[in-house]
Amino acid sequence: MIYYDAAERGKILADYKVYKDMLLDWEDKHLEEDNPSEVTLNKYTEISKKITENTLKYLQMTPVIPVSRCPYSGEVTYYSIDNLGIDGPWWDYTKPLRSFGNLPVTFHTLTGSLKLNGEPEKTEHQVRPGPEKPYLIKRLIETPGVKAVISAIQIGKHTGSMIVYYKEDMNTPVEPARLWGQYLWERVDRFGNRVYLEPDDHDYSYIFNLEDWVDEGKLLWIQPGDTEFILRTGVNGCPYIDMDGDTRFQIIIDGEVTYMEEEE
Repeated sequence: MIYYDAAERGKILADYKVYKDMLLDWEDKHLEEDNPSEVTLNKYTEISKKITENTLKYLQMTPVIPVSRCPYSGEVTYYSIDNLGIDGPWWDYTKPLRSFGNLPVTFHTLTGSLKLNGEPEKTEHQVRPGPEKPYLIKRLIETPGVKAVISAIQIGKHTGSMIVYYKEDMNTPVEPARLWGQYLWERVDRFGNRVYLEPDDHDYSYIFNLEDWVDEGKLLWIQPGDTEFILRTGVNGCPYIDMDGDTRFQIIIDGEVTYMEEEE
């Protein structure tokens, strides 16, 4: 991994945008040409190479950090996430740039919420970070052999909550659900292949009252700021119960926030 600071990240994102804009300009001018010149084709190759280089830089610099702990194996879950702001392409809802690290075999999916602190970053890509208030997907949490763990994460100046769903047995049939901030569900199968699926989640019901599930032991929690990621149970002292926030799902484009009643 390339360790970086905000300034270095900003430079990589700026370069990435420049070359993406150059590619769009090239396509507008030359995509419909039947016989583009060698100079034109070489320009396309040059731009594509720069985009690939910046994509690799971004993926390499995106930190892999501890975010959760499996309630079945006790293994800490490390995840690659751009936690310096939603302006990075990690947060591009339709075309995210994400690496997929070594996850516990019990990992099923990760969802989240985000409470904005001040104005959101300006982005050309669409960002869907969930509602402000953390929630559960009813069909997932009700599945036998499935538990979830909620933890806190800072995304730049914004405050996020992550919920990771784990299944006790990898052969347990569990419905897929979109990963936090992107339109696809993805996982690595037993052969090491990356599997993509677009879930049909129009009929999903979302649960914002977390207390009963914490009390039942289906939803465990990690104290914000706990670097040991100790799993906690029970409602006493749980900071995620009755959190303030809007339950509508947010859509952020170019610094503007709109809402929808349910995530598509």
